[in-house]
Amino acid sequence: MLKPDKSLGLCGPLDHPDMLRLKLCIDSILKRCSFGAMIVSKGGIGKTRSIRQIIENSGLIEGKDWIHVAANITDTELYKILYDNNDKIIFFDDIGTASKSQAGITILKQATETKDGNNRIISWTSPTYILKDYPTSFAFTGYLIMCLNIRPNVRNGDIEALTSRFLSCIIDISNKTILEMIYSLKYSLSEDANPEEFEMIFDYVCEIGNEESDINIRVFKNAIIWHKLNDNWKKFVEEDLGFDNDTKTVIEIITDGYKGKQATEIWRTRTGKKKSSFYSLLEKIKKHNLI
Repeated sequence: MLKPDKSLGLCGPLDHPDMLRLKLCIDSILKRCSFGAMIVSKGGIGKTRSIRQIIENSGLIEGKDWIHVAANITDTELYKILYDNNDKIIFFDDIGTASKSQAGITILKQATETKDGNNRIISWTSPTYILKDYPTSFAFTGYLIMCLNIRPNVRNGDIEALTSRFLSCIIDISNKTILEMIYSLKYSLSEDANPEEFEMIFDYVCEIGNEESDINIRVFKNAIIWHKLNDNWKKFVEEDLGFDNDTKTVIEIITDGYKGKQATEIWRTRTGKKKSSFYSLLEKIKKHNLI
């Protein structure tokens, strides 16, 4: 069971204290204090929406002052984007290949560090026809925001050199914090679930969830959909949170009041598995306070 603090009075996920570093990283770009900001977290906690919200609230106009690139691009496409938007804030949202290839890493390094203390020069001599209409080098005056779902491998020297050029934020938050962020959406999700329905679904996720569960905003939105679609919605929510049938069987046996030999006999009858697997699961369930 998880016990998030409902009394925080957050107006949205960005208001959570654990999101302060993210806000400061984006502010560093808006205030031109850093050439690049890197945000890393698992998917589904609202980082893309949060970053867009911060930029939009600053008054900058998308397409004129900044662009959002949310696609798996190649290193040549990366070069073109930087050239075509060399005076803008460019928000790269999990761009995949270009942020991992040797050429892509080199280009990003050039975009975030000055050569002579004054100019950032991006250069690349490519034999590919894709860049035939582009110069082999240019001065870059823009700013980068990179959003990643996987932490970069800093054991790689080139990647370490790249990440050191960015002001970074690794969002490694607990499920309790994620639920507090979700609770801040109680009224903004009112079109999908009224406050009473929201509370009921939220309390159930808290009741069955633990720090090993796959809890995020997308999963919670899906829980609301399951509730609308089927009276047996709890079963589907449990599956989304990673509860397998064996775990649910152990919980049912214990909550029905069975213990010891009687509990293991029921377990073997229902699953055909050994009693040792029952006690192994029971230990894990108790560890995470599921019963």
